[in-house]
Amino acid sequence: MVKNVLCLALGGHICNQNASFRRLIDILEPKEYKFFGGKDGFKCFETRTAYELEVNNIPKDFAGFVAGSGRYSLKDKQGNIDPEKMQKARDFIKKGKFDAIVGSGGDDHSMQMHILSKELGNLADFYVINKTMDNDLGGKKAYTDFTNGFHSAVSHGVEMIHQHYSGAWTNDLPYLVGHFGRESNWVGIALTYWGLADKFIYGELPENHPGHSIEKIYETIINAQDKNEKEFGRRFAMVVVPEGTRISGFEHASKDLVDEHGHHKLQPELLVSQLKTELQKKYNLKTQTLGITYEMRNFRPTMRDNGFGELSAIMISGEIKDGNSGTETVFKIQDNKIYGGTDKIENVAQKRFANDYDKPLIDKENFEVTDEIGKYYHALFGNRKKRQDILPKKLKSISFD
Repeated sequence: MVKNVLCLALGGHICNQNASFRRLIDILEPKEYKFFGGKDGFKCFETRTAYELEVNNIPKDFAGFVAGSGRYSLKDKQGNIDPEKMQKARDFIKKGKFDAIVGSGGDDHSMQMHILSKELGNLADFYVINKTMDNDLGGKKAYTDFTNGFHSAVSHGVEMIHQHYSGAWTNDLPYLVGHFGRESNWVGIALTYWGLADKFIYGELPENHPGHSIEKIYETIINAQDKNEKEFGRRFAMVVVPEGTRISGFEHASKDLVDEHGHHKLQPELLVSQLKTELQKKYNLKTQTLGITYEMRNFRPTMRDNGFGELSAIMISGEIKDGNSGTETVFKIQDNKIYGGTDKIENVAQKRFANDYDKPLIDKENFEVTDEIGKYYHALFGNRKKRQDILPKKLKSISFD
């Protein structure tokens, strides 16, 4: 008997979702599974629309998911399960005669899948392929060491930083690099380390923290410029500023734009623009801004990230065949090697912060990233380049006074 599988891309999309679902279909279609893509994720419960999926209509090197992705919550504004939304989900699953639902989701949407598994587990089996370019899944116990989408996001960001060193060098300017990363420091730490940036204006600040002072940030940038002038003869600097940080007196969270999970939209471009303005007004320090945002989602996935997506499909296909509902894919790093596996959705969906790591990843006094991130993720990203590999040599300065 043919079994129907509904595939859902949930929340913000990542680069390798098409690769994951394509590989899943490739594995299970010969075993009498038929696949459908819910139009724009959970929104298909409202629109009652899905697309037929086949291997040949899913390009694995095209970022995102061909059936669309969307943000959605099964809960009301008070945080309770919305019975009307749950009924729509129930009706759609019944009408489509779906035997299994596979979602590609981060912490919020994985927990939505967990809710569906508990509430509608008598109708279908529920599975999750882990997903978030922010890399903030797994909880304090690190049920997963990293996530789908993280490799592409960091790799594209690092390449952009390396390219923009030419502008920083040529114009003797600090560059302020704003990027996505709402709540965790993982992406910013990796961008700083492999991007060879000078400083990291880190987030994950305690609730009562007033935010980094503009004075401290100014001093930090000057420190980087002084070091670079001594080594390279130019007063450039590369400073990574995640959207999840806070700067005293700045407001870059929209008061009007709020997503389905109650998150106010952060605006990293506005944050670095405000910082640029204040540094010049207060200290006459000219800077340039660089935004690394949708490139992290929209650019072609890296080959490695596609490989992780396909590994996830292999892991979850086994769970589907065995009927192990309520599971989510994980990646574990052991002895500098990467292994795929699965765990319970409710375990993997827990938020994981860089501050949870058992070794210090940030030198917070100096706003610098330590070598610990390079050790932890060596299996993922390998050795970083040296600045001498991407920057010109120091020129001999001659004075004609």
